[in-house]
Amino acid sequence: MNDIPSEIRPPVALSIRKPGDPYRHLPIRGVVAGWAREGARQNVDRQTRKYRGWDDFPSGLAGHQTVIFTIRARLLSGET
Repeated sequence: MNDIPSEIRPPVALSIRKPGDPYRHLPIRGVVAGWAREGARQNVDRQTRKYRGWDDFPSGLAGHQTVIFTIRARLLSGET
């Protein structure tokens, strides 16, 4: 994994929804702590098989690269 220097760690926010109930979610705020290319494509393909039933994710973009970001959470708002 490639570490990102603390002075340039970009802030991120995401929200994870509860399946079947779009009004309940878990908001997360933090910073990007690191990133990796190794294993990223395999992770996308694994998620595609699990949730879509496809063998692999069709990238379709020339020069497309997949990256996994590690987020250091600073705020978990609790399920709302």
